Amino acid sequence: MRKVISSPYLLLVLAALFWGGNFSVGKALVSVMPPVTMSTIRWSVSFLLFLPLAYRDVSNNKETLRRNWKAVLGLAVTGIAMFNALAYLSMEYTTSINASLMNAMAPVVIVVLSVIYLKDRFNAVQLSGILLSIAGVIWIITRGDISRIIHFSFNPGDLIMVVAVSAWGAYSVMMKKFGGRLPGRGTFLLTMLVGIICLLPFTVYELITLESPLVLEPLNYLQLAYISVFPSVLAFLCWNKGLLAVGPSKASVYLNLIVVFVALFGIIFLDERLYSFQIIGGILVVAGVYLSNRAGMKKASVSRRGIKRASHL
Repeated sequence: MRKVISSPYLLLVLAALFWGGNFSVGKALVSVMPPVTMSTIRWSVSFLLFLPLAYRDVSNNKETLRRNWKAVLGLAVTGIAMFNALAYLSMEYTTSINASLMNAMAPVVIVVLSVIYLKDRFNAVQLSGILLSIAGVIWIITRGDISRIIHFSFNPGDLIMVVAVSAWGAYSVMMKKFGGRLPGRGTFLLTMLVGIICLLPFTVYELITLESPLVLEPLNYLQLAYISVFPSVLAFLCWNKGLLAVGPSKASVYLNLIVVFVALFGIIFLDERLYSFQIIGGILVVAGVYLSNRAGMKKASVSRRGIKRASHL
């Protein structure tokens, strides 16, 4: 049971689940709160919650963190500051369908960056799995009518989401490249702090330029609590550990599960119907995840057998 719980594949699924909730809750919150301010509050609460668990890790690894300060800064700017704030900001200008479509580009961005900077290679089966999973996402967000794609208009929100997804791709690749040499908890705590500092000037600007006072309802506080714990602390811990275990390219496929979870949340909490396009799209996404990782696991199994045989020589 312990082995199952610590499985990198389960951790990646949980991260997608928590981020699916963030997409739904964040969309509701951005209608009553400025996006960068919301992101700053989210990470500030997360930082305070995580501080008791990680401050010793920072203290015990000061020299390592100091030597790798550029990596820590890069992780903070891309994964903490840019991606979340820009994703919330994009939802002020674009539709949820367009935002989901832009978010579906994340695996492609990660694959490209991994090939360029990490010299990753893909076989035909893994590439087919990635394409199949992306096809499932497109099927869901177009409601089974691919012709809808030609009617999409690219507004500022779409372009902002492209930048956000690119930032997430950069974060994932940097985490794979530098994560092995950095302390996990200490690095995450420090990136949160640096990310908050980067967001503060933009938060001040938002609050100064507000046309009306910021007023929150009790439900909004619960929504802030959710995005501060599950898609922030828990999802990032699950994602980082899973990504380090399987690599950014294979992990990126799991991001497509976010759309599936968003659809499920709508059925469970919003009393929406389950349509055939959701079932078909969900099957395609899951099949793509399975196909991509099956190829990777076979390769890893062959490598382990080779090492085992070599050990007997």
